Amino acid sequence: MKAEQLQQPQIIRALVQQGLTHSQAERALTALLNVIAGAVLNRQAVKLGRIGVIEPRTIPPRTYTIGCIREPGGKFGQKVEYFAGTRIKYRLRLFDTFAKAHALK
Repeated sequence: MKAEQLQQPQIIRALVQQGLTHSQAERALTALLNVIAGAVLNRQAVKLGRIGVIEPRTIPPRTYTIGCIREPGGKFGQKVEYFAGTRIKYRLRLFDTFAKAHALK
């Protein structure tokens, strides 16, 4: 089941409801996204107030080996090796106080 996404117009609408004008809300969202993008490019963690932190994880390079490959006609091919270089994955780690205070849906 895929999670529902919060789109940019919904975020701007929420900022307008908090008292910003539409142009101020757009500039605030653009500035926030630029800061987060800069942190991602520099492999920095992004703290999201009381909610949690977006943490980068470096996954070291490794070689994947496939013992055989199924080919058309029911034949099996030879062993193949694939090399996956260094990868960076990000994860959201919720703070315990936030998770305990709010029921996640």
